[in-house]
Amino acid sequence: MSTNRSDLDPMFNPRSIAVIGASEDPLKVGYRPIQNSLKFGFKGKIFPVNPKYTTVAGLPCYPSLKEIEGEVDLAVVSVPVNQVIKTLEAAVSKGVKAAVIYSSGFAEVGGAGKQAQDQMKDFIRATGLRVCGPNCQGIANLYTGMNVSFSTCFLRYGSRPGPLGLVAQSGMVGGIIYPLGLERDLGFSYWISIGNEVDLDFADCVSYLAQDENTRIILGYLESLRDGRKLQKALQEAHRRNKPVLVVLSGRTAVGARAALSHTGALAGDDRLTEAILKQMGILRAYDLQELMDSANLLSRSRAPKGKRVGIVTNSGGTGVMMADTCVDLGLEVPPFPDALQKRIAQVIPAFGSPLNPVDISLALFDQPEVLPKTLQLMDREGPVDAIVVFLGMMGGNYPLDQIVPDLRTLAQTSTKPLIVTWMVGVRDAYQQLQAAGVPIYEDPTRCLKSLATLVRYTEWAQGWKGRTEEEEAGRARGGPLSHSSLQQAQGAVLHELASKSLLAAYGIPSCREQLVHSEEEAVRVAQELGYPVVLKACSAQLPHKSELGLVKTLLSHPEEVRHAYRTLLTTVEQKAPHAALEGILVQEMVTGGVEVALGVIQDPRFGPAVLCGLGGIFMEVLKDLSWRMAPVSPDQARSMLHELQGYPLLTGVRGRPQADLEALTETIVRLSHLAIDLADEVKELDLNPLMVLSQGKGVKAVDALVVLQPRDPGFTP
Repeated sequence: MSTNRSDLDPMFNPRSIAVIGASEDPLKVGYRPIQNSLKFGFKGKIFPVNPKYTTVAGLPCYPSLKEIEGEVDLAVVSVPVNQVIKTLEAAVSKGVKAAVIYSSGFAEVGGAGKQAQDQMKDFIRATGLRVCGPNCQGIANLYTGMNVSFSTCFLRYGSRPGPLGLVAQSGMVGGIIYPLGLERDLGFSYWISIGNEVDLDFADCVSYLAQDENTRIILGYLESLRDGRKLQKALQEAHRRNKPVLVVLSGRTAVGARAALSHTGALAGDDRLTEAILKQMGILRAYDLQELMDSANLLSRSRAPKGKRVGIVTNSGGTGVMMADTCVDLGLEVPPFPDALQKRIAQVIPAFGSPLNPVDISLALFDQPEVLPKTLQLMDREGPVDAIVVFLGMMGGNYPLDQIVPDLRTLAQTSTKPLIVTWMVGVRDAYQQLQAAGVPIYEDPTRCLKSLATLVRYTEWAQGWKGRTEEEEAGRARGGPLSHSSLQQAQGAVLHELASKSLLAAYGIPSCREQLVHSEEEAVRVAQELGYPVVLKACSAQLPHKSELGLVKTLLSHPEEVRHAYRTLLTTVEQKAPHAALEGILVQEMVTGGVEVALGVIQDPRFGPAVLCGLGGIFMEVLKDLSWRMAPVSPDQARSMLHELQGYPLLTGVRGRPQADLEALTETIVRLSHLAIDLADEVKELDLNPLMVLSQGKGVKAVDALVVLQPRDPGFTP
């Protein structure tokens, strides 16, 4: 459905709320939205609805929606599952524009529950009602006091407005995240539990929060992504407004995916594909809730670093060594300091310290607190670093904290580079003073550095993002037609190899020289024209995996070898696949001297057309050395795909081998992504394996290809 902000205002910023299934019992969920909205200062109208009561929480209670005078923007539905549709019908009749459904027992339980949710979805599409849930814990707008959530987090921790907009498929996880933010002195603009996402989904919320002036960072807890294309468009809004989007996406493993299905009815997909596409879309991924909130802490408090070089100052040499190792693990750099800077630092710190990077000031702060600001100022002015991390451990009351804390507060504000503090096993009050002053501060150096790595990734990504639409990123030119004769004439579910390569050729992707033959003599003639050695293959749409059946003969260097191979292929087909419709025998040049690469296309149910790239042989089959992107793929994105491969050095030339034609390979990936977009309704999968990448300037050649078609209507005729 539409994600226009005006469509969702009745849900996120209503003027009036009806709570259907309202209860006078404070322990019941039908009481909480009334209690919370009154407690936190909601200025709109609240209408409890339940024929059992005349008043709830001191407000008049109505027997049904139709008895309410005036308009109702939002209906909160807290009724048994078998009454939900009837309740929504009454809401639509009343003119209600949006609903939050607490009720569970829908897709998350499968069977009849899924059927009931499908019925609800049909109703929503027919009426235009906007719905959050079912199986959700509601919504809170912390700036207006509108709180129609039954989460106990608000009862226990109150309402704290702030810069974080939270969207969670799990209401319980959302309730846990809330106090984790408060612990870091961070409040929330919105708290949204979306449950089963029958209508309102993560993409809708991202789009709305991107346009919300009170939201600076968008957080998500998800168990699946259901519509990647829609999310990509919503993210454009967030990126244009420089709002980071940070998520925990669970269901990464088969066990986790199974649990997600039973929890919210969420279907998780291949996590390698998910990881690559999240990166492509500019979503920052955390792997647990602490990492999520640690990163939100730094993103909300720190200016952006200009690069990934880190300067470390520590009062523990051993911790400095561990931090340097962690930086390398996270893709950060710890550069050595120039000799001149080391000499100046050495004049400030104790003789038993170290002016290297990490800088070890040892126990100097015990009686020389001025060492810290002097060292940090030198690093800020002269250090070849983009961010500075301070580690202070065991800072007890015997240290001059009344000078150290103000110094750190001032330095964090005046430093030209981001300054981040780790305060470990020290006086808690000092930690809280720094946090309250807005200093990015952590209790663990690894968590601190992980957050810095996230900030660096976001900064690098944002600098490369120029607000272009996906069409502009990939280039508007298309490599071929929107359809092709090989697709129109296809009789089955698979195109044979020659037809598959014909489709590739329409998109400017070249193949090896080859010809289809129907006799031994013709095979010999073509082999001589191509030049020995050659390859012979059986060509049939019913034989997609030829090698497994012994239907590929290579390194044929003599006419008699070609004749024998031809006869052998025919005999093998008769014996192993007698019902296969054989198009003929394919005679190909034997392509040597290149690097084998595998490219592919799939139609992912979450993201749509996606492109795969990997090196052939053991890299693909055993090491799973793959890279993915959502189509269309720009040239820069294609180059990034190649750089991500563990076997990338094989393409750049190792042990005297020539460099492969990387530009031709990049262009092939881009063109294949165009095909994936153009023919998404016709091509289900495409396997280009191997693609031989020749030496620089000599291009690429498709050696084998397989196209799997989308299922067709029973009445289709080519």
